[in-house]
Amino acid sequence: MQYCPIKEYAIIDLPEVLELVKQYLRQFSIKDKNVRYIDGTSVFKEEEYDLVISNYAFSELQRNVQEMYINKIISHSKKGFIIWNNLSWKRLGGYSLEEVLACINGSKIIPEDPQTGVENCIIVWGMKEE
Repeated sequence: MQYCPIKEYAIIDLPEVLELVKQYLRQFSIKDKNVRYIDGTSVFKEEEYDLVISNYAFSELQRNVQEMYINKIISHSKKGFIIWNNLSWKRLGGYSLEEVLACINGSKIIPEDPQTGVENCIIVWGMKEE
C-alpha cells in the first residue's frame, strides 16, 4: 500500500482467515477504511474488480463454491492471476483446468516458476500481449 496507493482492497476468505488478516495488517498500520473484509462463506453481491489474485485457494474449493466465485467475482474482474493446482478437480469434484479456462474470457496458462507441483500452473487474464 506504500508503493501503490489503491483506493480499496477487498479480501474474500473464510471468517477465521479474515480475522488473521486483520491482525496481520494492523501490524503495518494499514487503515481498515481501505480494506473490505468479505466472508467468502456467505452470499455476497456481484461487483466489478480491477484485479483478482488467488494463491491456490480457488483451485482448492468444491465445485459449487468455485462456480459462485466465477459468477460473482472472476467474471466481473478486468484482470486476474490464479496459481492453480488440481486438488479440487481430483479430490473435491471441482472444475478441471480446461473448464476454468473456458469460463474465463481471454484466459491463458503461463508456467509456474519455480514449479511447486507437477501439474501446477498460473492462469492469467486481462494482461497485455507482449
